[in-house]
Amino acid sequence: MGAKFWAWTGGAVAVAAFGGLAVLHFGLDRSDKLASIAGVFIGLAGLAVAVVGLVAAQRSPGDQDVTVGGSFTDYQNVKGKLTIRRKAPPAPLAGPVSGGSRRWGRQTRVAGHYDRADGVDGDVEITEQP
Repeated sequence: MGAKFWAWTGGAVAVAAFGGLAVLHFGLDRSDKLASIAGVFIGLAGLAVAVVGLVAAQRSPGDQDVTVGGSFTDYQNVKGKLTIRRKAPPAPLAGPVSGGSRRWGRQTRVAGHYDRADGVDGDVEITEQP
């Protein structure tokens, strides 16, 4: 068992001890009312954290820095089969190529062909031609 387990266990024991002391000091009825009030504020804080997380996750790719060396093509809402034919490979970027975040992230650089297809209603075929 790691340090995280013991930290969570210690926190749970501390909360239980605090609750027991509150019941002894204030009585059962008043402790119940105080716990209800504390629960409301904890719930509101959790709601605020969830909203901030949703807003951060929905950040649009348009406000992010992107450098493309080669070709970048974005296909969206294609009905039927999507066929991509390329003639010659592009020249590589000078310097290291790094990925930004898990998705299409900040300061992302692409060397080579980058095709992003979203909402294709059929097969996607990519062919390289000399």
